[in-house]
Amino acid sequence: MNNQFKHLDATHGVICSMPKSYYFGYFGWPSVTVKKDGTLIAGGSGLRHAHVDPWGKTVLYYSYDNGQTWTGPNIINDTPLDDRDVGLLTLDDGSVLASWFTLDTKKYTTRDDKHTLTDPKMIEELDYWGDRSMDHYAGSYVMKSQDGYTFDQRINVPVTAPHGPIQLKDGSLFYLGRIFHNFHVTRGIVAYKSYDRGLTWEEAGIVHTDPFDVNFCHEPHAVELDDGKIIGMIRYQKDCFTFFQVESEDGGKTWSSPIATNAKGSPPHLLKHSSGALICVYGYRG
Repeated sequence: MNNQFKHLDATHGVICSMPKSYYFGYFGWPSVTVKKDGTLIAGGSGLRHAHVDPWGKTVLYYSYDNGQTWTGPNIINDTPLDDRDVGLLTLDDGSVLASWFTLDTKKYTTRDDKHTLTDPKMIEELDYWGDRSMDHYAGSYVMKSQDGYTFDQRINVPVTAPHGPIQLKDGSLFYLGRIFHNFHVTRGIVAYKSYDRGLTWEEAGIVHTDPFDVNFCHEPHAVELDDGKIIGMIRYQKDCFTFFQVESEDGGKTWSSPIATNAKGSPPHLLKHSSGALICVYGYRG
């Protein structure tokens, strides 16, 4: 292991585990938040079969003992398409905001694949993909809950990112994400704001990623510092697997030129620790 990595003392536990024989035991892309009463909520795209399939659901689990034990699942969203990623955010009024995006995954396979399969479930899966036109479900969404268990109607958002929006000190919601429809455009990474706790959203500013190719920029996350500066990290995967940093001092309207990092992984998640330190967590694929 590279000497730059240090061991972090931590207690590891299992939130959910399914038998290997269970067809829908795949979970991915989790997020976690803590309610004002101390309840931990962990969410993920779960009860699915694989990295890409049409069965993904937005699933939540709860812990009332600081993560030692968990209850669930609570399926809060299940469209006919693949519901992917889950962002969770506890707002200053105690309500919980969940975010996710829904993808019509049939474009990632062809019905010709069916002839090479013997597993009845996989054949059923391709039938499901090929025979349904569900494009009207595809999009990026948020929805709110007053108690963290039952959620209101979904609200469409123009951008998507694995961990969803953050709340700024002025109470507004800030969402640094990738434009959902037509990923490969110059307006790739864009900041949106909501001043009514997620009901409506308006564009704040565009991140110009040059010299990084915007077509390979994905899955950003942001954090607000004490002085109001917003730091953003953006996954980049052209010829490498890393992320770069951008900064805004005017609430996301304008952004600094990208700063490369030495990270050998992605995607990034930012957190301002109570000590004032800024923590960036990312996946390392050795």
